[in-house]
Amino acid sequence: MPENLRCTKNDTDKSREAKRKKVKALKLTHKTQIQEQCHKSRQNEWLSFQKKASHTSIFKSPETVDGKVGVVNSGHQMTHTGFKPLTRPNVLLNIGQASKRPKYS
Repeated sequence: MPENLRCTKNDTDKSREAKRKKVKALKLTHKTQIQEQCHKSRQNEWLSFQKKASHTSIFKSPETVDGKVGVVNSGHQMTHTGFKPLTRPNVLLNIGQASKRPKYS
């Protein structure tokens, strides 16, 4: 707070009230400046996030006729990974053999 806005013993009531109002206005402008700086920094953080994030809307119209709206990657073929399909072991070979369970007497 500036030195000229401090109240002294020699000030009249009218000058004290004027100084009080000036101090209050000064504090208000300082508070709004701090809020604006905070707002700008949060806005810049959000804009930088939007720039680096490549979000596509799920409601974007599909590129093909068979695509569905609201389904991610709709209309695209599955990617080929080169994996072979799983095969079950041949269980039918062991059917003809007798079971070797222990018999209880």
